[in-house]
Amino acid sequence: ENATSAETYLAGDVEPALARLLCENNLAGTSVIVDPPATGLPAGTRRTLREHPPHTLVYVSCNPATLARDLGELKGSFTIRSVTPLDMFPQTAEIECVVHLQNAKMPPHSPATSDLGSHSAQ
Repeated sequence: ENATSAETYLAGDVEPALARLLCENNLAGTSVIVDPPATGLPAGTRRTLREHPPHTLVYVSCNPATLARDLGELKGSFTIRSVTPLDMFPQTAEIECVVHLQNAKMPPHSPATSDLGSHSAQ
């Protein structure tokens, strides 16, 4: 409800809308943030991201096994820029990981990612 005209938020199953949104927008200026359930990204979403890779992909994961699977499938389209583990649940074996990926065919220092670290989401 507070999105600007340059932002689109999808809560829930993004698979039906993701391909359309990526095809309609300039991929050089597009960033996508995904936070899938423990099962990881659905096969169709992984395929869409490989076929229409946005400039920046931020992947938030609560399951290292499905994160590894998904990153393995995305590695031809993206370069991993950073991996940040977060221990959000001390005293448990649970860990969150945030992975910053960039389109492998686009220059690394475009305006779309030059200030990625200075923004925070609520």
